[in-house]
Amino acid sequence: MLEDTLEGVLDEMEDPEVVGLTCYVWHFLGVQELSRMIKEKFPNTLIVWGGPSLPQDPKRIDELLKQNYAVNILVHMEGEITFSELLKVFLSNKNKPDFSYVEGITYRTPFGFKTNKPRDRIMDFKIVPSPYLTGVFGSVMKRYEHFIIGILWETNRGCPFTCSFCDWGNASVNRVTKLDTERVVAEIKWASDRKIHYVYCTDANYGISFKRDFEITRQVVDVIKVNGFPNTFVLNWTKNKHRQVIDIADKFREANVATNTTISTQSFNPMTLKAIKRDNIKLAEYANLKEAYHQKGLSTYTELILPLPEETLETFLSGFEYAITPRVYDQIMVYPTVILENTHLQRTMKQYGVQTRMTAVGLNRRKFKFDRFGEDEIVVGTNAMPISDWKIAYKVSFLALSLYNLRIAFYPIVLLNQYFNLKVTDIIQFIINEVSKNIEKYSVMKEVSDHLDGQIKSILDGVSSVSPTKLSDGVAFTPHEASTFIMASELDTVYSELEIIFDKLCDEFGCDKAKSFVKDALYHQKSTLPSFKPGVKEHNYNTNVPAMIDNLTRGGDIGPLIAKPTKVVVKHGEHEFEDKVEFNRRRVSSGYTLNLSDVTFTDLETMISDNRSALLPNARNVNMAGEFIKSDALLSSLTDSPDK
Repeated sequence: MLEDTLEGVLDEMEDPEVVGLTCYVWHFLGVQELSRMIKEKFPNTLIVWGGPSLPQDPKRIDELLKQNYAVNILVHMEGEITFSELLKVFLSNKNKPDFSYVEGITYRTPFGFKTNKPRDRIMDFKIVPSPYLTGVFGSVMKRYEHFIIGILWETNRGCPFTCSFCDWGNASVNRVTKLDTERVVAEIKWASDRKIHYVYCTDANYGISFKRDFEITRQVVDVIKVNGFPNTFVLNWTKNKHRQVIDIADKFREANVATNTTISTQSFNPMTLKAIKRDNIKLAEYANLKEAYHQKGLSTYTELILPLPEETLETFLSGFEYAITPRVYDQIMVYPTVILENTHLQRTMKQYGVQTRMTAVGLNRRKFKFDRFGEDEIVVGTNAMPISDWKIAYKVSFLALSLYNLRIAFYPIVLLNQYFNLKVTDIIQFIINEVSKNIEKYSVMKEVSDHLDGQIKSILDGVSSVSPTKLSDGVAFTPHEASTFIMASELDTVYSELEIIFDKLCDEFGCDKAKSFVKDALYHQKSTLPSFKPGVKEHNYNTNVPAMIDNLTRGGDIGPLIAKPTKVVVKHGEHEFEDKVEFNRRRVSSGYTLNLSDVTFTDLETMISDNRSALLPNARNVNMAGEFIKSDALLSSLTDSPDK
């Protein structure tokens, strides 16, 4: 439906007897509208809904059915067997089908609705054929080949954890069931044969059954080595078995597969972890685990959610600070708290004073034909974190993600943090305050600040959690990616502005001795960002900061900062983009396809050189001097327009 118009979908229907639609947040409003259109054109059509966005609570079921006259049946939980039984019942008596014996559904009756007995979980997936291997997707691939760049891939179903914010935490799916190894590997071969590069694994905990999952990975890697596809896997890694995850992630790297290893913490506040039923996730070995990942050259990212129950501004910023490391292999991600259907958090909103806004669903890196195709219920305040504090945490977080994660000012911030003991969050807050006090001095940074403020207002006004920028040609970005795009479009100006800001910051925090080092770190950062102009470029500095900061961010020890002439040669790779604006837009949105380029450091006093080769794996948003791997399918996926 995102590829076509609702009218286009409707026009292709020829008096259908049954229409089944899956419902989730990103398109649920579209499903409701399409269902109304179908019922108006084909009043006798039986419309069946399934999917995670359907409520299980009787009151919410009643509200949903009253608001949506077009739907006849709701399928709860797993739908494969239930839907097939529905079809059998319907075909046995189309005029008066008796759905009273079909487990796992709610259906309309002359007196309202009736919810039947829940259906037992599927224990043996051999009775559920693969849509890839049975040819079901053949016609879909033929029609949408230009648009489909990835597949969903399931190796197990269920989750043993009960996190309150997650619809996987439902008690009815706590048991994990597994699909056959032969089947799931064959599905990857199906994708590889069609040169599909992207796989999103729907498992809640990939790696939870280590021996089995490692064997699947081994066989998958053998498939990928044949022709290089798929080359990107998004995996929800298992919790509490991080050292086993290292072995699996390392195996993927043999085939040069881009993936990040997630350390899912969500919060570092004990009261919050207890409130969200997450206190069973071990945090004690957090730092050691990260180091173990990084020693193997494996990229990591830590997930935080803003705001969760019992989280204050102070505890959130403290957790953010704790999660940050000076490693180029490492990132931190902040996600807005979204209230999902059937979650414990949804049922305890009053208890924690949760305040929300309904916004258009935040699908990133897209142009939209629909103003509101789905909705997110985003948390903007709690008893512990009022809206005023949420606004501060939001702006600090997403500016930090831009400057730190997306590497606009990663080097100077690491230097101030590691050598002069400044907190990263204090640095970010100083930048925000300095720009707001002297807006006339900082045209680009003011635009960034205004965009973040505008995004906050957009959420509070119930508009959207993503938005385009001045030059993004209508493509909506998350706030940190939008901020990065703004800065990348005016690099010379933004680095001049950051030089002034960092100079003032050193005065504010009593770090006068840091100024020359910070300046070199800042401009070394600029020199190693992806460049629109390919080729070899030489840069000269007054200190040894480039070599020291490069060594530190790749896992080395802190070395002495010395004032000595240093030459740095950076090789920027070729790319296929003719337009600089398009280059910057793809630079922001194509983190998985960036590699570091070679850099050579030369001490001009001793003339001793040191080469740092591009040894880092393909990883999300390791955005130093790098190369784009251009994919026409990837580029077309960033817009809803079918003619792209």
